[in-house]
Formats: sequence, structure tokens, C-alpha cells
Amino acid sequence: MDVHYCNSKRNGEIVHDDIHSYGLEIDLTNNHRVIINIQHENTIMGNKLYIVNGIPCYGDVSVTYE
Repeated sequence: MDVHYCNSKRNGEIVHDDIHSYGLEIDLTNNHRVIINIQHENTIMGNKLYIVNGIPCYGDVSVTYE
């Protein structure tokens, strides 16, 4: 099992402020993975949708199993 930091994109650009969106990818066995996106603080202005590894994430915590 490996854990990697994922870049989050908003409005097509990488977000460099981890307090708004922090993404992790956990590689599991058998080619499965879990993507976790945590938004510590709500985004007040602009698009509130973040893209992590091509997956749209919205809300305080998003978890995707692939």
C-alpha cells in the first residue's frame, strides 16, 4: 500500500493552498485505489468544485474507491 499527495485543480489551475483542498491517493492491492479530498475551509469566492486525479470533488470530505 502506498499513499501519495494529489494536486487539486480549481478553475483549471493547480491549487497551491492546501488549507482549501488537500488530496491523497491510497494505492491498494489488485489495482484498486482510494482518493480522499479534504477541504479544511470553505471556498467563499469562485468555483467550489475541485478536481483531484480527474475526479470532481465537492464538500468537506470526498472519498472515491476505484
